[in-house]
Amino acid sequence: GRTAEAIPQFEEALRVRPNRATTRENLGRALQAQGAVVAAQGDWREAAALFARAVALLPDSIAAQSGLAVALVNSDRLEAAVPVFQAALRLDPKSAELHDNFGQVLNALGRKREALEHMDEAARLRLGAARGGPAPGRKITAAVPAPRRAPVRRATGCTRPARGQDSSTR
Repeated sequence: GRTAEAIPQFEEALRVRPNRATTRENLGRALQAQGAVVAAQGDWREAAALFARAVALLPDSIAAQSGLAVALVNSDRLEAAVPVFQAALRLDPKSAELHDNFGQVLNALGRKREALEHMDEAARLRLGAARGGPAPGRKITAAVPAPRRAPVRRATGCTRPARGQDSSTR
């Protein structure tokens, strides 16, 4: 609960002893935790700034990378989120949630083919997990805006109602 208070203390300790690995890690984890708190409050720009600092200190942290990606998406910085999702997927290529979220972002950017590849991979990973296969990876918790979808057209192309339906159900 006192993460915000701990950050300046870790920063000062790191200033005094810049090569201390444990202090770097502690500061990174504190920034990551504070980023999650701020994100939960809906301040996505501040969350992105905190997660970016955490990623700089902990580049191999899937939580920091995915937190940054989600914060960027929710602060309408989709293009900036692309390389962050790519980095997160290098760390955790079996995360169905990362693939799905990245696919949604790519779709929103109009990169349909790439989006479909990631969404298909997410489905494949989930299916494997449902069948007792490999675990789908870590789950990230955040809301990625759903892409705008075009209206679905009738598969038959038929303009008449199907047998047994009246025209009001079309």
